[in-house]
Amino acid sequence: MVKTTKTTLRQAFPKTIQKLVSQVVEQESYNEEYLLVSMLSATASAAGNAVQLRVKGKWKTSPSLYAIIVGDPAWVRHLR
Repeated sequence: MVKTTKTTLRQAFPKTIQKLVSQVVEQESYNEEYLLVSMLSATASAAGNAVQLRVKGKWKTSPSLYAIIVGDPAWVRHLR
């Protein structure tokens, strides 16, 4: 029998960011996934063309990340 563990998006970030996210989610009632995807997208945008990935042989490319956050419009109402 193989034991599987559930990996969350939060675990992809350094411990300091995980702590920050926990605090913001708890204190501001933010949706954790929305916050993390926004942070990841901002980080990718900040890296821009300053970072190059060697894909194969001499082929290099810049990292690209496209993110769309779609949520239930009624979600905001529960915060009031």
